Amino acid sequence: MLPGIDGVEVLRRIRAFSDVYVLVVTRRDGEQSKVDALRAGADGYLTRPVSARELAARVDALMRRPRSGRPLGGTLEFGDLGVMVGARRVTLRGDDVELTRIEFEVLRRVALAGGDAVTRRALFADVWGPDVDHDDHLLDVHVSNLRRKIESDPRRPSRLRTIRGVGFRLDA
Repeated sequence: MLPGIDGVEVLRRIRAFSDVYVLVVTRRDGEQSKVDALRAGADGYLTRPVSARELAARVDALMRRPRSGRPLGGTLEFGDLGVMVGARRVTLRGDDVELTRIEFEVLRRVALAGGDAVTRRALFADVWGPDVDHDDHLLDVHVSNLRRKIESDPRRPSRLRTIRGVGFRLDA
């Protein structure tokens, strides 16, 4: 109930330049409101009234999840692959690469890790939301589609690497 702008739009604008933790606390308790906020980039969603103990526990849970600490704007470069996070644009050898929203979000999250491995669970929570059930097959399908677009040989990926038992890493 912000004046002149809704919370979901505020979230979208924040996510254009920052990876800061966002916990939504609101009176809106409808499923669509929750889905919209989580898809816009919220890390959690609580409906009022909420107890101080639950709020503190949610904040503690968020703080256990690492953030990249890198700004979301600018271009992240991995060899000839460029990921322009704020512009939601990807280039390969200078040419634009068309990605779906999910493919871009997967690539964005792995790129923001700066070469560190990102767990499947973290990827799933960041791309689909923390309250959505983890589904390895769904993630594998999107990673496979993404590899077809950014790898020279998708069957032997050299950029978007699988780290067995962990998740994925983006290499130059």
